[in-house]
Amino acid sequence: MVYHWGALGSPFLFENIAIAWPDQLDSVELVPSINLTPQQIATAIRLNLDPVCVEAALLARISTKANNPHHFKQLLCWLYFNQFERNRFAAVCNALRQEDVNSLETRILTLIGWLWANDLKAISSAPTNIWRGEGESELLKLCRASFYTKIGDLRSAQSCLHSLSVTGIASLEANLLQAQIYHKQGNYHAAITLLLPLHRRAPKCLRLYRQLLSHMIDGKDAKNIIQCAKSALSEFGEHHEILYHITTINLYQRHPGLARRSALLQQASASIRPTLINLGNQIATYEMNGQACWAEHLLPFVQNNALVGEDESQANLIMQFASIQSINYQPVLENLVSSLEALPGYTNLYREDYSLFNKDRLPQNNSKSLRVAWITGDCAYHPVSRFLYGFFCASSQKNLHSHTLISLRDNGTDSMLSEFVNNATIDLVDISAFGVSERIQSIRDNNYDIAIDLSGWTGGNFVAGFHARLAPVQVNYLGYFASTGLPSMDYWLGDNAIFPQCHSEWATETLWRLPRPFLAWQPFEPLPEASIEVADPPSGPVRFGSFNHNRKLSEATLRLWAGVLNAVPGSRLTLKAAADADADTQRLLRRRMIRNGIDPERIDWLALTKGPREHMQQYARIDIALDPIPNGGCTTTCEALWLGVPTITMAGSHYVSRMSTAVLSGAGMDDWVAADAPAYIALAQLHAAALKELRANRQQLRKRLQASPLGDAADLMFHLEQAFSGMHTEKLNSF
Repeated sequence: MVYHWGALGSPFLFENIAIAWPDQLDSVELVPSINLTPQQIATAIRLNLDPVCVEAALLARISTKANNPHHFKQLLCWLYFNQFERNRFAAVCNALRQEDVNSLETRILTLIGWLWANDLKAISSAPTNIWRGEGESELLKLCRASFYTKIGDLRSAQSCLHSLSVTGIASLEANLLQAQIYHKQGNYHAAITLLLPLHRRAPKCLRLYRQLLSHMIDGKDAKNIIQCAKSALSEFGEHHEILYHITTINLYQRHPGLARRSALLQQASASIRPTLINLGNQIATYEMNGQACWAEHLLPFVQNNALVGEDESQANLIMQFASIQSINYQPVLENLVSSLEALPGYTNLYREDYSLFNKDRLPQNNSKSLRVAWITGDCAYHPVSRFLYGFFCASSQKNLHSHTLISLRDNGTDSMLSEFVNNATIDLVDISAFGVSERIQSIRDNNYDIAIDLSGWTGGNFVAGFHARLAPVQVNYLGYFASTGLPSMDYWLGDNAIFPQCHSEWATETLWRLPRPFLAWQPFEPLPEASIEVADPPSGPVRFGSFNHNRKLSEATLRLWAGVLNAVPGSRLTLKAAADADADTQRLLRRRMIRNGIDPERIDWLALTKGPREHMQQYARIDIALDPIPNGGCTTTCEALWLGVPTITMAGSHYVSRMSTAVLSGAGMDDWVAADAPAYIALAQLHAAALKELRANRQQLRKRLQASPLGDAADLMFHLEQAFSGMHTEKLNSF
């Protein structure tokens, strides 16, 4: 196929090459580069041929003031876009705007730059003539569709793409954008299926690999992701845009040592040739190695570089500040929430609480039935779904209120949706395929009285919806360990153990304390914990242990555990090891242990398991679980008690450091809660001295849990429903 130079005033210079499939173009000989024609340079950019040589050719033409240097600057801008050179792209694009701000080519490049930087406000406030010529240019239409996608207006984005497909055009860029729409809808499988075969037509397209890896990561496509990552590394080496995703893959595989390596390589690359890095991922590599405190030292950089629009990165940063009880949590979160309010379209989405009250269901007393929406992106074998499944299996079909579980994310083969479908006490609504505005409207259309946020700032969250308000009463519960920071979140639900009377942790919500434990552990089939038996105890010396993630093994935790081991001669500490493929993680942890006074030779490392049943069977290897600080356990503490292993914890000052306190208190085991580090160590000594009795009573510990308030999910549901009625009445009376 032959392509020709576009005349001045025609759609984007070289647009026909810019959107051509690489397999439609003939290859170009780059030597000598000084003789390359503009068409050859454009083709070389599209084919991703030796970008250094192409850049040299363009700079030479520009410096010698060749004919139409403006066109060569456009090509240079396009080259930098294809090579992910953000700073250089911005510099050349700014120069183009100074020369001719109204040309179609400059307007397209300007829009591409704003979209790249997630500067949606600039696009919204730009003069309408920036879109002039849209009917003649596919790139302009793609910019429009991309803008709609970024602001969550997926219906308009799809309409733009449809107008392109009607003309018979199906460029690589159109396919990439269609996959982004599928991704936004939570349909990761469709996005992956669309892009996976395109490797053959565009084998050197870095953007294709990058986006495909993103879909596979979010879609948890274990089948294809490793091979795709290997192919990307083989084709592009350790390019910073590939490392961006390699770091994430390593984190998901629980290879934090390898993840830190790839993140540092990306940082090194960025220091040589400034490019955007995944700040959230980079800090997460330290957190996953138990060094979340590093985030404090990077705070000024975080504040200046955590761009609005990069939702996952920002959520990671917020969670890390919460996990270390940082005094900076409040200002950083307040700044983020303010930034969210400035996003295009927010004003149109926002509703006042009083406007959402359903006048037909205004309660006169606590017996009035309400519609309650439980909203989560974690309908998989995840702690939130495991707890929730137990709550509703134990509750009566004569519940006071009607309950609906709203699923925000397609969890693929890990999904637990079918289990909830078969539960008659709760309805199920799946809105994973909807965009933000569609999700908000869908939830509001159902006139829920109470909307419960089960995610906070964790993955798959719907902060945008709760911030705009989904129901007249909104509740932060169970899935997050800090205040959401949202002025529209009305209540933070806990109990007297999680929120003691002296509680002073910052929160935008009103605290609501249940008169019983705020959760319950009562597993039901088909969850594997429902059928697993309590195993016999280990033999030999007392074995302390922790199955909490490495990210919770802070310096304070290691110092505390060093004190335990020193106080109990001959004792052992059992920990989950990193995967065999990541010796770096264990090596880093060993070094930190030595610095904090732990002899690594007293550690027994257990391998990561393939499934939850095998994981829980490993509790047979420990006598006493040790809770980390300040980010303590919750699900792990419940699991340990269920399998006959008591936990020692230290009551902290924040929700994140009091979860095990609440669990143990709910099980009637307050005497396992220490007030400070010396008391924690003293408890370890006390119970290690009674090892024979401890090992003989493993079976009794489960029975004790089952007979306690912690083991009574039906009672929890009764009190939750009473709380929802009280919240609704209190909120109504506040107007």
